[in-house]
Amino acid sequence: MVFGASRISKLLSHLPFSDHCGAAMTIVYEAHASLEDPIYGCVSQIFALQQHVVNFEAQLASLHDQVVQSFLYDSLVETSSNTMPLLNSSHINNVGAT
Repeated sequence: MVFGASRISKLLSHLPFSDHCGAAMTIVYEAHASLEDPIYGCVSQIFALQQHVVNFEAQLASLHDQVVQSFLYDSLVETSSNTMPLLNSSHINNVGAT
């Protein structure tokens, strides 16, 4: 047995009753992790989750940069198309006439 009943009872007695279910589930998770990896227990899983967070944050930053660049490009294209006069056939025909 990973955790004795008296230890679990003592841990739960320090918590409000409304938190007992979540605490019990956490104890079960920790016990299962300790059985799978007696040396590191759930620490290796926490480290793996932290690495996922770091990777997701990097992906989020990259996507944010892409959105900003796309927004800036779209704004630049829209501004350019609004400020540049459109050439019509009369402009083209009169280009060498002066």
